[in-house]
Amino acid sequence: MGLFNREKRTCGGILTGHEIARQVSLGNIKLENYDPANLNPNSYNLYCGDTVTIYRDLSIIDLKDPHTYEKTQTFKIDEDAGFILRPGTLYLIPSGVHMETAKFEPLITGRSSIGRLGIAVHQEAGFGDIGFSGVWTLQVKVTYPTRIYPRMSIFQVYFLTPYGKIAQLYHGKYQGSTGAVPSKLYAD
Repeated sequence: MGLFNREKRTCGGILTGHEIARQVSLGNIKLENYDPANLNPNSYNLYCGDTVTIYRDLSIIDLKDPHTYEKTQTFKIDEDAGFILRPGTLYLIPSGVHMETAKFEPLITGRSSIGRLGIAVHQEAGFGDIGFSGVWTLQVKVTYPTRIYPRMSIFQVYFLTPYGKIAQLYHGKYQGSTGAVPSKLYAD
């Protein structure tokens, strides 16, 4: 017990909406077009971009052969007509917001109201790396045919405080993304 009392211990935790706002004002969290109206008790609502990317000509994805999943097609989401997402297809949709933080771990997930409509906003990799700077690629699937529009607020971000020293920031293959990025499983 003596050692524990002599050391200053901090534990990781989730930022409150108030703390998100404070960290944005300090420059520790950068959210493009930050709007306090998007703050929640412990998250911040974000919106999708204006394009949708799908994988084309898939017969089978062979994880050892990137050529089996390298062909994609990108569509613009029409402002008035929207874009219809269909069940059974994976859609890569960029977040409409550039985000950056070297002090917190972002975690993105769909808004509960969106999930209740059968829309899965992020299949995997909801945890971001500390130091990631760019636009997120949402991996969207729907249960029912669903029409989406540009800049719809369909997901949210939480910020977790890391436990331990931040010894390394993310500098990986998705750093600096400006739109939806397909898998770079074997990219160097």
